[in-house]
Amino acid sequence: HAHFRFDTVSLKIPAGTGVAAVEKLMNDLAAGRYGVVVRAKALAATDRGPWRFDLAFGNRSSARFAQPIGDSRMVVIGTALDDGAIRREILAGRSF
Repeated sequence: HAHFRFDTVSLKIPAGTGVAAVEKLMNDLAAGRYGVVVRAKALAATDRGPWRFDLAFGNRSSARFAQPIGDSRMVVIGTALDDGAIRREILAGRSF
């Protein structure tokens, strides 16, 4: 049987980052701009309050999150991930 080896990128999202900015990053991840992404998820304290973002095999969703988020984070799982580029986009904050 086949064994799959996935890379993982885990990073903090700056508080106050725009919902639209994170959605754009998730769209770029789904389009393969930063490697082959099979799963990405984030909980973030955004400019519109607590928000949840999800990407699984190209299917994206995002919605307001019911509880406050103390530590905004994103995890990306896939192959040939461009860790540096993903981190640069997150650190760019509102200018994705």
